[in-house]
Amino acid sequence: NIRAVPVVKGSGLLVGLASTVRVMEALLEGRGGEAVEGFLEGDVATAVPEADILEIMGVMDERGVGRVVVVDESGRPVGMVTRTDILRRLVAVYSGEKRAGLGG
Repeated sequence: NIRAVPVVKGSGLLVGLASTVRVMEALLEGRGGEAVEGFLEGDVATAVPEADILEIMGVMDERGVGRVVVVDESGRPVGMVTRTDILRRLVAVYSGEKRAGLGG
């Protein structure tokens, strides 16, 4: 269920995202044999590992994206947070509160 993966240079620095949408577009245009750099999403939303969930949600809202790549201080990806990740966490927290008699 992965819809995009970070792409890095040989040094490990983030250069873009390869999304299923972009890959499918390239295949439909007959460009399936081209290097992935030709169809990357280059302006990637990023956050630092210390960012809290509200900051990441703010980046998603501001940029109109459903995923944020988490990068270290050198710009190397260390993870990714998706809208689905956030929803699952919120459901888990809310469900726990309801079971404990804390929710509505």
